[in-house]
Amino acid sequence: MSFNGTNAPGGASRGADRGWVREPESRGGISRYIAVARDHWRLMLILIACVVGAAILAVSLSADNYEAEALLSVSPVSSDDARFDGISVIRQTSVPGRDVETLARLVRTVPVAQAAADTEGVGGDPQALLSKVAITPIGGSFLVSVTATDSTAEGAAALANAFASGAVTVRSAQFREQVEGEIDSVNAQIANGVALPESTIAQLNSRLASLQALRGANDPSVQFETQATVPDSPTTPPLRLIVAIALVVGILVAFGGAIAVDTASSRLRTEGQLTERFDLPVLARVPKGPSAVEGYRDLAQAIAVLRRQPHRPRSLLFTSAGDGESRTAVAIETARTLADAGQRVLLVDADLRRPSIARALGLSPENGTGSVLMGRVPLESAVLELPGHRGTLEVLSGADAESSAAAVAMSPAIVGQMLDAAATWADFIIIDGAPLGSVTDAVPVATTVDDVIVVVRRGKTELASLGRLSDLLTRYEVVPRGLVLVDWARHARARVDEVVSERAEPRRTPRGTTPISDAERSPTPPRAR
Repeated sequence: MSFNGTNAPGGASRGADRGWVREPESRGGISRYIAVARDHWRLMLILIACVVGAAILAVSLSADNYEAEALLSVSPVSSDDARFDGISVIRQTSVPGRDVETLARLVRTVPVAQAAADTEGVGGDPQALLSKVAITPIGGSFLVSVTATDSTAEGAAALANAFASGAVTVRSAQFREQVEGEIDSVNAQIANGVALPESTIAQLNSRLASLQALRGANDPSVQFETQATVPDSPTTPPLRLIVAIALVVGILVAFGGAIAVDTASSRLRTEGQLTERFDLPVLARVPKGPSAVEGYRDLAQAIAVLRRQPHRPRSLLFTSAGDGESRTAVAIETARTLADAGQRVLLVDADLRRPSIARALGLSPENGTGSVLMGRVPLESAVLELPGHRGTLEVLSGADAESSAAAVAMSPAIVGQMLDAAATWADFIIIDGAPLGSVTDAVPVATTVDDVIVVVRRGKTELASLGRLSDLLTRYEVVPRGLVLVDWARHARARVDEVVSERAEPRRTPRGTTPISDAERSPTPPRAR
């Protein structure tokens, strides 16, 4: 048989089948949030738990606080009342609410706080007391609320009453001081006004009489309306309410964080990112740690069902979007697993720029893939048997003197010749190719082999490189057989009906050739000379 560089119906088939690359869906509105929640639900749960936990911790650590409210009232003096000329009382204005706002500003002062601190049962620094009191005008009324907060119910009531009474005391003291000043001023004018007209003397005496009537009185524009009572319970909201509010806030924070991560992420982290871009089956999920063996067994089983013609080998190219995505490790372990199952496997290192299979397996070959592709040595002279796999696993290294030249001269024709040479004995030809998301070196291999398998690694595969890989394969009309997900939880086994689809029909023998019979197939693999 002959590998002539044209893909018959198979995993890496050529033709008009471009449906494996999906157009990115517009994720807006509710669909955006559903997709983000599906892809980042673990992060969202962590953020919600952190917000709720922080709220519960804050409530448990905070002491109970009590609030008490006393009320002051304003009785603005008429702007035409001459008795209060020269005295700073609160007067009526044409602006609604101006009087209560004025009183609120007068209450929240250091002298009032000092008067409250001097009250029996209160004490403390005036500035510290000011931080515990809220002075709020009550709209649409003549009332000003004096609300005090304290760690005890009695302390809150005492502080509110002390501030309210302190405001009245300070304002009244200022009022009486100003009245006395006005009385002294009028008396001085009368004593020095011998030559004044009788009418002026009469006005001064009338003014003096009205002032003397105010002597000793309190500020008539400010009254202590209602005393604060001792509160029955603290103002701290119930824990259930705190948790409910924290849960709502946590959900908002979680969605915000998930959307930020989803927008900023440039690497593959969720399977949803793959299903949005590709309509390809997942052949295997390879987790970290010892359970990776089961993942490779799943992959070997998915590959084994592809070989439907017992007299014809199956060639597979493993590629990736970039380096460091465990592509070589997947190729090696897949070859080993197939060989352990009794299949005859040829493992080929076709990443001629960065060959790594020989180093990974501890082999020291004299010749390799470059020498075979350039026709310097035959395949049977270049392969090495992997110790422990006698007769089942042969390795063709990519590290030799002809690698650089072969990387440039590689074509589907010479790749097909190499595959023809292996077809006489191998059941599977596993090829580790260069990352097609970064370089195009593996294109001749991809257009020649039966199947192309794309290896992706969680947290490592760049989405942009994955896009370049799909663009390159689409340009050469190559449809990958499927995906291998590395560092992925093995939560589902690859189904055979996902792998052996309608387009996975066995490759037909090219016209003009005949299948290899059992007699023509070598009973043992070639040995390195």
